[in-house]
Amino acid sequence: MINSIEINRFRGIEKLKLDDFDRINIITGKNNAGKSSILEAFFAFMDFTSPDMFNKINGFRGKNTIFYDTNIWEPLFLNMNTDDGYIIKIEKDGDNYELETIKDNTFVPGNVSTVPAAIVSQFRTAAKEKYSLKYKMIDSDKNYTSGHYLVANEGILLVPDREWTEENKVPYQHTQYINTQIARTESVTDKVSKLELGGQKRELIEILKIIDDEIEDLITLTSSGYAQLYVKKQGSVLPISYAGDGINKLLFIVLSIMCNSGAIILIDEIDAGFHYSMYEKLWKTISKTSKKYDCQIFATTHSYEAIVGAVDGMSDDKDDLAYYRIAKKNTNHTAYKYDYDELKAAVDANMEVR
Repeated sequence: MINSIEINRFRGIEKLKLDDFDRINIITGKNNAGKSSILEAFFAFMDFTSPDMFNKINGFRGKNTIFYDTNIWEPLFLNMNTDDGYIIKIEKDGDNYELETIKDNTFVPGNVSTVPAAIVSQFRTAAKEKYSLKYKMIDSDKNYTSGHYLVANEGILLVPDREWTEENKVPYQHTQYINTQIARTESVTDKVSKLELGGQKRELIEILKIIDDEIEDLITLTSSGYAQLYVKKQGSVLPISYAGDGINKLLFIVLSIMCNSGAIILIDEIDAGFHYSMYEKLWKTISKTSKKYDCQIFATTHSYEAIVGAVDGMSDDKDDLAYYRIAKKNTNHTAYKYDYDELKAAVDANMEVR
């Protein structure tokens, strides 16, 4: 489990530390307080060995890359300043890790065994004309891995110059980022099939019934060689994409948990797509399911009703809830933590805690 995160010079955050995480962690704050950036910092840390990490994070905000250039990664740096770099520190299961990513004007790649020489030549030219990013991940025992990201018209190339050895503790955990757009557009057919093969589909359907009690089944139909997921209601079937944002988002969240035991689940604006009357059941479902499948949840919201729903829905699991309010002044951020009892007392007193 992740115990804490410290973010330095990432997105619009100069420095911010959140600690004493629990299994369910709710992050709130005013618009532009950095809530989404915190989730993206988690993702950047966990996915740093993927050359497509920058493109994924841009995609979270609806910005899909067509032409590759250094502007694909510059928005991740405070004031787009890659010279100072960003640092993300995480304590996980009692071990400390630090990831630094910073501009490097000097690196030019040699031969890369897994990439054709003609392609490497394009990245070599681009590195000379522009620059690369150097990354270094180091653990509390001073073991480390490092390398460079290079960008050219062909995309992003990751060139490691030091790998983790077998005895080193690699901090990676499967990490899933979720927002309404992703829940709406990414296919879940394979995940539903996986649960059906594992005998877990009925559990999934019972969860979906908290949103729509008319749901009878989920079925996969193939047309023109294309498999599509349908929901069955009152004997009729319709594509799951037509079932509404609430069903699609809950389905994506629950599938992400059930299909990835031990994962980190990042949910941006968890309240979006749900009627306020569903919040208590939503939080209860997420709490029970994440506990069963040993997942850690980090969710943002600016909805007071969603916060009240968490207090009501997690009354049986109150020791698993941590609540953080992010306050911002310029690039200075401060996190104020509430445990369950403190949050409940504030809600009962109608205090503003967002």
